[in-house]
Amino acid sequence: MQVSDIIATAVAKVGLAPADAVPTALYALALKFLNRVYEDVWGLYPFRDEKVVSLAVTIDESEMVFPEYVEAVRSLRTADRGLLPLNEIFLSDTLPEVFDDTGANPTNFWNLPDAPVQTQPASASAITVVSDATGDTTGSVRVFGTVSDLEAHEDLDLNGTNDVTGSLSFSEIKAISKPETTGRITVTAGATTLGTLAPWADRGAYRRIRIYPEPTDTVTAYVEALRRFPRLTSDHDTILIHRAESAIVDLFEAELCEYDERGEEAAAKRVAARERLLLAMEQEKHRDSEDNRTFPAVGFFGIRGAV
Repeated sequence: MQVSDIIATAVAKVGLAPADAVPTALYALALKFLNRVYEDVWGLYPFRDEKVVSLAVTIDESEMVFPEYVEAVRSLRTADRGLLPLNEIFLSDTLPEVFDDTGANPTNFWNLPDAPVQTQPASASAITVVSDATGDTTGSVRVFGTVSDLEAHEDLDLNGTNDVTGSLSFSEIKAISKPETTGRITVTAGATTLGTLAPWADRGAYRRIRIYPEPTDTVTAYVEALRRFPRLTSDHDTILIHRAESAIVDLFEAELCEYDERGEEAAAKRVAARERLLLAMEQEKHRDSEDNRTFPAVGFFGIRGAV
């Protein structure tokens, strides 16, 4: 179901308002409740709908910064090999020289802390922020980073769809934060887009990894990743983890009952939601086991029965 149908049906079922006349304020509150339980369930188990993120990227340096929707890298490969994950702390303690290695064929990768932007300024530049919503005229975006080899920050007051440019020239962005906004905020340095911040995001966060050895030439890499939680924002959005949708709806109705101070009814709905969620997780595990079955069997010496 779409968000508008889920909210209208649940609000009417709980008795807070008719399905065809949900007050605007109640609808907005209900959407927050729905997102909260949806995110809780999203983080419980890696449903296949979270895994369906496949992309091809080019590597021409030691670090890769992924698009905003990538939560975690599951596998990474080039045309001729898979890259094995490594532990950065272990390498720093045992083989620190590998951080300077280069080669034509990368063999490994490891995770780094999230980056605040997808692209850093090419040179020291003033930062510009703009929203895609005219109503974003309150609140400010804080930019923290390096200015003339010193750490500094600057607050840029939002002015809707009008560009707002700061006075400091940042050579590196270390953090960007903002309050909840109506629209998506775009951050630029000159003509270069550094990154964007979703309306609900309070900071910039892009998944980042390091490649070993650093490629000497451009290499195409194929990535399988987990999807970052896709917050519901539009009436037409849908819940992506379809197997768990009924459990999410039960939890949502429980939140509405709790809001209406009907604790016993809320508790009963949470029990029903737990049973539905456990069933969904078992079904998902079964699907995973089916995906992992191979026939003919693959063994150490190759595929059994192959000539």
